[in-house]
Amino acid sequence: MLIANGETDTITLVARDFTGNGATGASIKIAILDLDTGLYYTGAGFGAYTELSMTEIDATNLPGHYEYKFTSPVDNIRVKYIARSDTASVANGPWEGEAQIGEWIQDVIVARKYIRNRMQFTGSRYTLYEDDKLTPFEEGNISSTGREPD
Repeated sequence: MLIANGETDTITLVARDFTGNGATGASIKIAILDLDTGLYYTGAGFGAYTELSMTEIDATNLPGHYEYKFTSPVDNIRVKYIARSDTASVANGPWEGEAQIGEWIQDVIVARKYIRNRMQFTGSRYTLYEDDKLTPFEEGNISSTGREPD
């Protein structure tokens, strides 16, 4: 999961019963920990340990699929989440995962530098090189309408 401050992403999981089918009607709780501060997501901010309820998506068409819509109140955090169920019919779990919030900005800058280091311009022509920076894999012209590969 990779989202920025104020944006919402969905954490999903599948709960199974002991026959392998989707477990419907289960009570599933999720706790989301900010790895840098040690505080837990409370539904609006970060504070003391809090378990939040996950919602079953569609018991008829997607039995056992649950979700939590997480809206990050801050940028640039690393979170770990763990979800559990105390419903007797749920055979699997707990579920856990990690995410970084807001790092997509840094990733774009790194990608731009990576492409810039692999691209050479000569007049209105460009050459994009393989990782070895020696073997061209695309060449073409740059015009007012954009790049035009050969």
